[in-house]
Amino acid sequence: MNLSVKRISRGIAYRAKKILNINVDKIDFSKIRHSTSISDGFIWRTDGSYKTIFRFSDIFRLFYNIKNSDIDLSFYDKNYNLIKELKLENIELSNEIIIDKKFLNNKEDYGIFHIFHKKQNLKLDNMTILSNRCYLGFSSNSKLPSFVHGNTYTMSKNIDGEGTYSDFIKKTFFCTNRYRIQNSFKDFEKTELFFVNPSSKKIIFYLNDEKYELNGFCSKIISINNSNEAYIRSNCSFLRPIVFNYNNDFMDVYHS
Repeated sequence: MNLSVKRISRGIAYRAKKILNINVDKIDFSKIRHSTSISDGFIWRTDGSYKTIFRFSDIFRLFYNIKNSDIDLSFYDKNYNLIKELKLENIELSNEIIIDKKFLNNKEDYGIFHIFHKKQNLKLDNMTILSNRCYLGFSSNSKLPSFVHGNTYTMSKNIDGEGTYSDFIKKTFFCTNRYRIQNSFKDFEKTELFFVNPSSKKIIFYLNDEKYELNGFCSKIISINNSNEAYIRSNCSFLRPIVFNYNNDFMDVYHS
């Protein structure tokens, strides 16, 4: 078998494995060529009576004892329309931002945001991927917030602030990725599942056999009430929503 035939055979085999979701990498950082800051698709809510508390650290100072670093923040609505950009210089070791309607120019909605740490003229010994998992607190009606950390890698930017990369979470041709949330929701008055598409391309998923579609980096809150379970089937790896549970004045937020 000559070399060209071997390459064609390998290509066909790879595509077949991808279609069938057999031994395919779920996360792929191969496109990254420089030290980079990678961000989750962090969720925010200002709908209803919600506000979001975002807490993050200066990871350059924590891991490299390098001070006076900066961050870039980009906020998007649920349809991935850019609504605000924020640049903070010389951040503290620990930082907090309150995301409410006033912060987002009276926008009452939900969506995602990205955080990128940057430092000009910094050369690390090896190609380094910096990930700040951060913490998000959700408060409704000014009550004590419930906190959860980041969810899924979505986008990265080189630490000099140049060069953006995405699509680290891989897709499959068919909806062969299956996930069952390990909780029952029948004893809650209300449950909301907050989904985020970590890919730049449209994804398809089924929640308890009901079909949904999400365009690139878009988000969607789906209510499931009095349900024993939440079973998810999709063509996107690691499509695991953030769960909001409600009972009277009680509200809890956690990873599924």
